[in-house]
Amino acid sequence: MPRRRPDDHDADDSGEYDLPDGVYHDDEPAVVPCPYCRQPLPEDAQYCSRCENYLSAEDAPPARKPVWIWVGLIVCLVLAVLMALS
Repeated sequence: MPRRRPDDHDADDSGEYDLPDGVYHDDEPAVVPCPYCRQPLPEDAQYCSRCENYLSAEDAPPARKPVWIWVGLIVCLVLAVLMALS
């Protein structure tokens, strides 16, 4: 198969050339789908602007401890103080 030059008739109206499958122009922004709602997002996004979920565990803020842990800790401290005073 003979090699063709780019000016042979590969150009479309915009002046760009067709690329093989899997090859993209470098000036196009890289996008990835949100794993929760499939909204296209920039590759460097930390969270989805549509569903507001973080895209990875590293980007998410640290999780709060459940309220029952704090309540249990306070109850134990109050009981310890009451036992020490009696």
